[in-house]
Amino acid sequence: MFSFGDCSFWMRAYKIVLPCPQALAYPAAMRLILEDLNLNAAERMLCVEALNAAGSIVEAAQLLGITRHALKRRIIKHRIEWPRPNSTVASDSAAVSVSAS
Repeated sequence: MFSFGDCSFWMRAYKIVLPCPQALAYPAAMRLILEDLNLNAAERMLCVEALNAAGSIVEAAQLLGITRHALKRRIIKHRIEWPRPNSTVASDSAAVSVSAS
């Protein structure tokens, strides 16, 4: 292990793996329980949980250790609804339609 300033990193066969500083701000002990060994379901669950924990595609991708483009491809592949529909917008529009009548 090497240390450079505040960052420590490991070298593995000419590949440097740096820890993501933003990932350190989130709980390290997130546990996911898989119902079966379906890789697609596990990948979808990881993407959904990372998006919920981070709140944005960029931060979720950093949590997962992938690029935002790779996460966006997975969102499309697994048909994950993102950004989540805002429930307050739906309730506001319902209130407006009731008061208008």
